[in-house]
Amino acid sequence: GGTNNQISKDLAIVNERGLIGKVIETGKYTSRVLLISDINSSVPVKVFNQDIHAIVTGHSSNKILKLKFIKGDKKIKIGDVLVTSGNAGIFPKNIAVGKVFQIKNDQFFIKPFVDFNNLDFVQVVNEKSF
Repeated sequence: GGTNNQISKDLAIVNERGLIGKVIETGKYTSRVLLISDINSSVPVKVFNQDIHAIVTGHSSNKILKLKFIKGDKKIKIGDVLVTSGNAGIFPKNIAVGKVFQIKNDQFFIKPFVDFNNLDFVQVVNEKSF
């Protein structure tokens, strides 16, 4: 849908597994979404139930995500679950994003909860609960 369904720019797109992306453009009947797996995507996240903040970006493989910036000197470890932090006012808080599965040469790799090759139904989060 598009503006005919009250969809507007910057609304979060999710499914039952977690965050998919955000609306970047709307027409009357269609909308374009920037997926979190896109290399141009940046999502403010935090480690679930901890005060560790970072930014998740897409990766050229399209199947994994990367942590770009970790705030402070706190340590992120394999198995940590990342959720949206609500910072930057784009995404609501606590939407599942992914899990840290590899740390190599100070680079952190994330397995997204969403399967981007298998998206049948998506949902628009049309209110920003911060």
